[in-house]
Amino acid sequence: MASGVQSWTAVHARLRAAVDADPHIELRPHAIVRSVGQDADSAWVITSNQQTFRGDVVIGADGHGSVVRGGVAPDKPDATFAGYLIWLGLTDESSLASSRRLPRDVDILSGGEDYLLGYPLPGPDGSVAPGSRQAGWAWYDASHNDLLRATGSVVGNVVRRSLTSTDKDVGMPTRHTSSDQQKRHG
Repeated sequence: MASGVQSWTAVHARLRAAVDADPHIELRPHAIVRSVGQDADSAWVITSNQQTFRGDVVIGADGHGSVVRGGVAPDKPDATFAGYLIWLGLTDESSLASSRRLPRDVDILSGGEDYLLGYPLPGPDGSVAPGSRQAGWAWYDASHNDLLRATGSVVGNVVRRSLTSTDKDVGMPTRHTSSDQQKRHG
């Protein structure tokens, strides 16, 4: 198995199990955090309905528009664009052609500014037996930066929002099939 590489499902399951096992942790899944703060005794969040939650630690896992980042680093509240999109994929090993084998660890292919990583992961049941695992991949794609800028996802060097399914045709070159070209010229 790839050392240190894990699926989000596995990470989430372990985090959720830790939360469920600790009576001192309260999960507030749909709370909208509007501000954060801290003093010598505690850290806190204030939600959109003006509730205040205090604790020893506030963990900011709130993405590119992080309220927590703005509270911790007010001089750098924005997510800085890394210069690439990342496409992630996961499939069952059993769905791959039998002639394809998973790498033993992380395999990296590079071409210009793009990198493709492939790696084995335990199966959904945790199995590491060949045929029961999952294949994960990550494509670091610098070729679609114009799409990010055309959709307003990246402005200057700041990430403003994620791409959505409605962004799929914005700024992308149109591909024509040979039958399309025959219709236009024939």
